[in-house]
Amino acid sequence: MRFNRQRREVCVPKEKGGDYWYVPWETVKASVEGFNMVSQAGVNRNGSLMIGFPNPDFNGEVKLGGNGFSTNEDAERHLWFPNVVPEVGASMWEVIRTYMEEGPEHVKVDTEDFTVQKEGILEAYIKGVKKSIAKRGWFKAFLWDGIFGLILCNTLLVDYIYRKHLNPPPDLKGEKVQQWSKSLPKEQWARRSPELEQAIQVREAELARQSAA
Repeated sequence: MRFNRQRREVCVPKEKGGDYWYVPWETVKASVEGFNMVSQAGVNRNGSLMIGFPNPDFNGEVKLGGNGFSTNEDAERHLWFPNVVPEVGASMWEVIRTYMEEGPEHVKVDTEDFTVQKEGILEAYIKGVKKSIAKRGWFKAFLWDGIFGLILCNTLLVDYIYRKHLNPPPDLKGEKVQQWSKSLPKEQWARRSPELEQAIQVREAELARQSAA
């Protein structure tokens, strides 16, 4: 899936056929759920994040389940993140929302793993060890990056997997989607709908009253 903040759309691959939906950003919906599991070991807090992408070209009746999402894959596709506590799920959604509404410069997460790596795997590992030595000292760096990272977790293999599957992210194929992905002049960027602008103003007013109380 590809989020295009200039067009305020999300490109969602179809389940079958190799084509794509171009879903208006303001129709995308998200839900964070949380629950507690009680066992002899105590209380385990768990949850999930689900994001729904309604098909803009679907003309049939949309039936929603109890969670507010459609089970018909022709009407709606889903992105589901299980086994995350509600705070983490909400934070994951906030990263996406911030990128689309405010811009990438406001996203406060490390995106280094998803950028094109200029150095090789071994060179990147040595660079990381040097940073660890400067931050933790020789002894802790040896334990963390040497014994734990290299021997137990196989850092070099993990880096290889990142590069193989995430670096760079897989491209979307087809002339239409390639054109859709190209940057637009600033004056052609899509704007928020009047309904969203009004909803934001109402929400900001509510937050202001809550902070003043």
